[in-house]
Amino acid sequence: MTPNIRHTTEADLPSVFELIKELAHYEKAPEEVTLTVEQLVKDFHAGLFIAFVAEMENEIKGLALIYPIYSTWKGLCYYLEDIIDR
Repeated sequence: MTPNIRHTTEADLPSVFELIKELAHYEKAPEEVTLTVEQLVKDFHAGLFIAFVAEMENEIKGLALIYPIYSTWKGLCYYLEDIIDR
């Protein structure tokens, strides 16, 4: 089955946060997550990051999170922070 890849919506952010916590647990650093769902929502609306989710059978199974950076040579670029897959 092929996943549906789409832009993240505000309604997805609690699931996105759970994926972030799963990644931290996998990396053996769950205590390093200081982000909250509330801060994630605020930052999402501020445009500080863009995320894409992968859905299968109406369940979010993956995430790609990018954010803008500015290069003195290239101008606006996007940095891929993480790809998370369940």
